[in-house]
Amino acid sequence: MTERYPTDAELNSLSGTTDTEQDVLFVAAGESPYYTSFYKMLYRLLDVSRRAGDLRVYQDDDLTFGVRPGEYHNGDATVSYAGSQANALTNNADNYIYLTSDGTLTCNTTGFPTPSLAPHIPLAVITTSAGAFNPIDGDLVDKRGLSLYGLVGGAESDSKIIVERGVTAAVSGDNLVAAYAAAVLLTPGGAALSATNRACVLIPPGDYDLSTYADGLEVDTEFVDLVGLVSANPSATRLYKQDLTTGAVVTQTTKDTRMIGFTIGHEADDGGCHGLHIVPTLLGGSVLDLDVDGDVLDLQMDIYSPVSISTDGGTTYELYHVTGLVSPPTNNDSVLDRSTGVTASVKCKFWQCNENSQYIDMRFLHGNPTSTAQHQKGWAVCGAVDIRGDWKRCYGEAWAWRVVNQGWIVAAMEDIEAGQFSITADGSTGEDGGGVIEANYSLIDGTYRRLQAGAWCMGSGSGYGCDVAADIYDSSFGSKGVAFCKTFSGSLFRCDGGENCFAAGGDFAGTATDCSATDSSFGGRVSGVGQCSGTLHRCANTDMDGAVFYLAGATLDRCTFKMTDGDLVVLTLLDGASVIGGCTLIANGASACIADDNNGTEGDGNDWNAVVFGCMMNTGLSANVNNTVTNHGNQVDANITI
Repeated sequence: MTERYPTDAELNSLSGTTDTEQDVLFVAAGESPYYTSFYKMLYRLLDVSRRAGDLRVYQDDDLTFGVRPGEYHNGDATVSYAGSQANALTNNADNYIYLTSDGTLTCNTTGFPTPSLAPHIPLAVITTSAGAFNPIDGDLVDKRGLSLYGLVGGAESDSKIIVERGVTAAVSGDNLVAAYAAAVLLTPGGAALSATNRACVLIPPGDYDLSTYADGLEVDTEFVDLVGLVSANPSATRLYKQDLTTGAVVTQTTKDTRMIGFTIGHEADDGGCHGLHIVPTLLGGSVLDLDVDGDVLDLQMDIYSPVSISTDGGTTYELYHVTGLVSPPTNNDSVLDRSTGVTASVKCKFWQCNENSQYIDMRFLHGNPTSTAQHQKGWAVCGAVDIRGDWKRCYGEAWAWRVVNQGWIVAAMEDIEAGQFSITADGSTGEDGGGVIEANYSLIDGTYRRLQAGAWCMGSGSGYGCDVAADIYDSSFGSKGVAFCKTFSGSLFRCDGGENCFAAGGDFAGTATDCSATDSSFGGRVSGVGQCSGTLHRCANTDMDGAVFYLAGATLDRCTFKMTDGDLVVLTLLDGASVIGGCTLIANGASACIADDNNGTEGDGNDWNAVVFGCMMNTGLSANVNNTVTNHGNQVDANITI
């Protein structure tokens, strides 16, 4: 049925009247001259409908079209389109004509983009045939109405920005940077951004080249998150640089950001560009003077966990990491000396790092640095001072999660796969595997579950000091994992390692339960350095390979140790405070499984006491070891083996 008009009488009654809403004149019947009123009516109709012509598509030749000028909002930005003519059409096809969010006119034969993935303004569909089209026959269909209306209660846009894929990876990178810049201005629900009122940048699958940006994508605003739209396949969305010499792909200076479901970094070898670079900001915006004489800060204390310090001005700062110097204070970037009890005025920096950030289903790439010059560059995840936050189901290529001189890694990690030289407190040269700490100790702390880590992970350079105080569960390490730290004071539960793991070359002062490793593991000596002063429950080292195990107040509970090379004892006592119970000890050609460290003779005053009970040994205790347990229940039999 056709649409009905008012009755003839109702229409005729409008003669000489004016529409009350739009002020359009109805020409009076019989008016002379009539055309003046008629022109008034046309003028007003054009004025009222002027915006209806914005961005209208029209025919200007057989196989070309024009677009009228117009403007629209893209977030907080106004996009102006100047209009165009003689735009080519594809013959014998449906041509879809639209404007992208940045005002680029696009015509294709595949259809309009998905709005949630690529915001756009649909304009028209033109159907061509035999080199022409005819709007009167319906070959030109206006589609601007698709942009006029939305569902009540539909998806809100005040809390998210969707990145538009570009025609090249570089254009996509530009769009990503622009999308982040727009997202930081959002006010979800009309309120300011906060930990519970967040904005989000949604990143469609594809490659995003950030080579033209020195620091890559700069994540510098709290509570703005980055999420890959296909988070179950982070490889599908990759942020990278072609320029591999400097800077970073993503530089984060925020405390609270979530990154989910995409890849950061590149796969080329020997690049000097970091993947994710975590750069702290200075709390309070200044360097603070602290009075050591007043016990505000003790230079000898180990400040590993957050400490609140109030200044004279009444401001309270939470101390996470500090660099400063003992008197005279002339260089704020010098090392804070914890080795002496100097009382002086100290200038300290209070850093805010990424402690409230989350990283879920992420991949961090770098490739493998093949020259020493690249060891301090191009890490998959680099902390300029610290690395903190929660990391879940992440993959890090070699050289991931590393911090520079005197840096800290204090994180929560679950289901992490890390390549060699990862989760490491590094020094200034990058030599000696895990790096050199030149002055004071770096720290690795936090909780780590189900790590699969390569060689040289979670430690520092041989002979230097990275303290490890972490709790590690159900994890595996390649050779030299959690090794060459000055002190391991954390806990290991059900962990396996290769050779020289778990404080090899340092002091194992923590606890290990149901763990195994070989060679100089659990504090075994490397180049004359190493001891165990902690507690081992049901742990095994069945391939000690000539590495004597030195004990200083240690407790060994139902452990198994086997020397496999050299005419050496298994355990050497450094004091009289160790307890060894229920263990199986196999020496390799030595006259004793347990000896003291002085090579003296029995009764010369240099003997060590020991508590040894319930053990099975293929040889017994040396004459210099005095077992203080009378009914010890030890079994000594040369045929005992494992």
